[in-house]
Amino acid sequence: MAVSYETTIVKNIEVDTWAETIDAIAERLESTMGWRLAGRGHGMLEYNVPLTMRSWGERVRITIEEGSIRIESWCSFPAQVVDWGKNRQNVDLIRLQVKRIVSSSS
Repeated sequence: MAVSYETTIVKNIEVDTWAETIDAIAERLESTMGWRLAGRGHGMLEYNVPLTMRSWGERVRITIEEGSIRIESWCSFPAQVVDWGKNRQNVDLIRLQVKRIVSSSS
């Protein structure tokens, strides 16, 4: 795992058609990732990623807007300066799950 000095990662996924609801994304992420839902708003999900041996935990926010899905991951501990690649891994895992949902709905 590469050392990363980016303690916040943001990626967008462009989607042409979006047939699934935010509920489908929430269900998929909770069942596959085991993360705890920390907050929910109109078109937004926010998760607490638990503490592990490699990390003091992260926060992840997924926002669905017209034609795109925004994924953000940042370190929970404000003074953390190295994330050991964990934020990028969170974003990549979510992108994979969202792409699976999008492709299965097409």
